[in-house]
Amino acid sequence: MRKPITILVITATMLMAACNINTEPQTEPVTETSAEVSVTSETTTEFSSETTSVETSESVLDSDCVVFGHYEQDGNLDNGPEPIVWDILDKEDGKMLLLSRYILDCHSFIDVSPYARTPEKIKWHSSLLRSWMNKEFLNNAFDKDEQQLILTTELKTEKNPIYNVDGGKTTKDKVFCLSAEEVIKYYDFNLWDEERQSGYSQALLAEATPYAVSNHAYVYVIPEEEARGFIEMGYTEDLTGKEYSYWWLRSPGMNNRSVCYVSVHGFAGWDYNYFGGMVEVGVRPAIWIKSE
Repeated sequence: MRKPITILVITATMLMAACNINTEPQTEPVTETSAEVSVTSETTTEFSSETTSVETSESVLDSDCVVFGHYEQDGNLDNGPEPIVWDILDKEDGKMLLLSRYILDCHSFIDVSPYARTPEKIKWHSSLLRSWMNKEFLNNAFDKDEQQLILTTELKTEKNPIYNVDGGKTTKDKVFCLSAEEVIKYYDFNLWDEERQSGYSQALLAEATPYAVSNHAYVYVIPEEEARGFIEMGYTEDLTGKEYSYWWLRSPGMNNRSVCYVSVHGFAGWDYNYFGGMVEVGVRPAIWIKSE
């Protein structure tokens, strides 16, 4: 399992500390012929519409994150969308797996509009969340050049080994939610229950952007007495008063109507799930992009 990723505190200006990016409002739209990827080493990688991969130096690949695409985050629509910070989860064969550092939006897994019919089996392949991520989010967050660098990934959503619930059909997506299996693979856990195949990991704690909160992402403030208990589990001592939110995974839960997700305490795995119609769960998109 991967070394825990450092969690940065969201401030009013949102991304000031993350990846050393420029937080000045975007005054001009990104053209269809160029784009930028910023990295923690304070270098910038440029690519054009003719580029076939993100040209990254070794120092870039050693960094914790990259900046790629733009999405509304601070909740101020007048200053334009902010750069998206992505944690690097994996690097292999000229590509990188990225997960948004912050919860960028809030969206139910299935359609919960008043006249929608709840499906008998809630699966990633037929979910409204999958459709939204690969259409609305993809087109809003990335220009045409950036979309060319996002790989279409074949995703097999494994069955839940605790409850023997099928994961659904294999899909081909550009944007997706991590699976419970991937979370267990890429993150270390402070406390792990082998029987439940679930555990607590401070590295999984995630803060929602002001924009995601405005779209009904639930926010939980860690009280002092709870923080003391988590410190005993190996969490850091600065938890009191921190604000965290739930975020979706794509794996099936304990039955065909539930889905795995990550709790406000960093609890996740195959035995943590809820009804797919819950509307207060946030979204941390994942993508594979080309790199060199």
